[in-house]
Amino acid sequence: MNYRTRLFVIILAFLFIFKSLYLQTRVKTISQIVEENEKAVVLIATAKETEGALSLGSGFIVNPNGVIITNYHVIQGAYPALIKLINGDIYDNIAIVDTDERKDIAIIKIKRWNLPTVKLGNSDVINVGEKIVVIGNPQGLENTVTDGLISAKRAKIIPILY
Repeated sequence: MNYRTRLFVIILAFLFIFKSLYLQTRVKTISQIVEENEKAVVLIATAKETEGALSLGSGFIVNPNGVIITNYHVIQGAYPALIKLINGDIYDNIAIVDTDERKDIAIIKIKRWNLPTVKLGNSDVINVGEKIVVIGNPQGLENTVTDGLISAKRAKIIPILY
């Protein structure tokens, strides 16, 4: 190999190593993501008023003053409800701040301060095929973790007239 070829190979190898190191510092592992967010994932236990059945769901704290996002179907028709944090603290004084049944989302609040929060992303910039990590409490099994890919993005909901 001549001098120019060797120099080119060395530069390519350096760029490859630099890029690999750069990506390793920017991309978090699943364990790191879980460690940073697990304390802000809550278990929601509700008793459905009409059914008398216990239901369990997940939510996540988005504001240190007790604001929690969950699915509407988790709290729909529920009375009473309990919120359990991963540290074992339980709250039964829950206020419903807002709901949207069509989008299956609810904002609730507990009376507590200095709570850990999740870092929210921007759904407008995520693309189909990107990796995600989900932390939740399915069937009351606390802080389960799974990863996967964005398979589709929800289109803007257009009301349908009947």
